[in-house]
Amino acid sequence: MTPLSPSLDVPLRHAAAALGTWLLAIAAAALVLSADWMLYTALENSLHLCFPQ
Repeated sequence: MTPLSPSLDVPLRHAAAALGTWLLAIAAAALVLSADWMLYTALENSLHLCFPQ
């Protein structure tokens, strides 16, 4: 692959790396939050089973 221009190639790589890092961080946060929500709902359901009202 030929670079667009030698002076423009490095900033584009840095921008792509920064964007990829942000996307990875957002995906990791979404995964943690969804796992936390599943754990919370499972715990809440089990408490309702153990202590019916």
